[in-house]
Amino acid sequence: MAFHYKPLHPVPSGLPELLMDFTREVLRNQPPNILIFGAQYFRSLLKKQTSSPFAVVCENIRQLFREADPDGIGYVKFSQFRNALLDERSGLDERLAQMTLVEQEIGDDGTCDYQDFLHILIPLLDVVSTIPIKVHSTDQPRIHIHGFIRDEYEQLVNQKLLEYECLTLDGLDRPTIRNALQDPEMGLMRKEINLVMGFIEVNYPDGQFTGENIASKITDLLWNAHEENIFAFPTDAATVNDILIHAFEDIDRANTGKLPVLSIQSGLFAADFGLTVLQTHAIVGLLADITADVDYVAFAEYIAQWVVVFLNGTDLREAEATVAGKEREQLYEYLMDIFKKADPSDTGYVTFPTLVSIVDSLPFTPRERSAILSFSLQSIGSTEGIPYDVIAEQAFNVCFVQSRLALNLVGETREE
Repeated sequence: MAFHYKPLHPVPSGLPELLMDFTREVLRNQPPNILIFGAQYFRSLLKKQTSSPFAVVCENIRQLFREADPDGIGYVKFSQFRNALLDERSGLDERLAQMTLVEQEIGDDGTCDYQDFLHILIPLLDVVSTIPIKVHSTDQPRIHIHGFIRDEYEQLVNQKLLEYECLTLDGLDRPTIRNALQDPEMGLMRKEINLVMGFIEVNYPDGQFTGENIASKITDLLWNAHEENIFAFPTDAATVNDILIHAFEDIDRANTGKLPVLSIQSGLFAADFGLTVLQTHAIVGLLADITADVDYVAFAEYIAQWVVVFLNGTDLREAEATVAGKEREQLYEYLMDIFKKADPSDTGYVTFPTLVSIVDSLPFTPRERSAILSFSLQSIGSTEGIPYDVIAEQAFNVCFVQSRLALNLVGETREE
């Protein structure tokens, strides 16, 4: 018996992606009425796409992704992703293409999910197209990124690559490099990591590299990207203040207006300004009492101008040679001696109250005291206590960073 089927209707171009995006938003928002939500969703989508000058650009890029992914899998190799944005048919100039590329994360297999990317592309382009190139003058050149001059940062990159290479049996591969870049001491933002991983995909397709030959290239890449403001840093205190408050409000689910210091640290990280872990603690050191909840609106306003100066990369003063009247090794040995006397059982740990008492007994400035205690707060949840060898080792470092970044720029001179 013969069966006759009606021919399938051809699937309109873009329909699978559209329905996938809509389904994703429904699952994320869990609306009580899907029909009303759908009407609002598609009206909003239509308004965005028709009102933006980049609507045509977005459709061009969508078409280029379809060509690169004829089976509609939703993923393409990073090289294909990059080529689509840089293709002259996209309608993007090279700088805008680079500013959008740093938003895209790359999987360890070298692929990119372009469907999520298309979802944010128009609003992203609307924002980054207004960001000017940052040109530093000869009077005020860029002298640091993340609080390190160029040679220092290259040494740090090389050190971290070697450290993480020693932790794996596979040598220096892509996942290992990503882990090294995500180390808190590096202070790299999500966009910076995306930029570096994209550079690696394009320039080292065979995965053959060593820490020494890549550290210098990573440093140059980041330095030049900061010079050209590829990461679209805010340039005014008001914008920084808004970003900080938004980050803090996301954590303050109860809308109290206050957060404990550990949550303040998390908010500074979430703001994604590229602060290293020591710089974060140096900023928290501006608080007089790190055991009390913080009025984060006032705190954001207090530090916003300093963050702008830091992001500009033009101010880095010569740090104090001593902390509490002692050089680095002297301070370490001095602290270890005091800590061991407070730990007669030689456990390697002290309680937080004991640590506070010890720090208060030494000639640290109020800011240095708060910065050191901020660093120690990370270990409060440990049942053993706080590992004092780490505190002794990092006490000088966090105070050095605080001094070097000239935190008196927020409107208060350094206490003597």
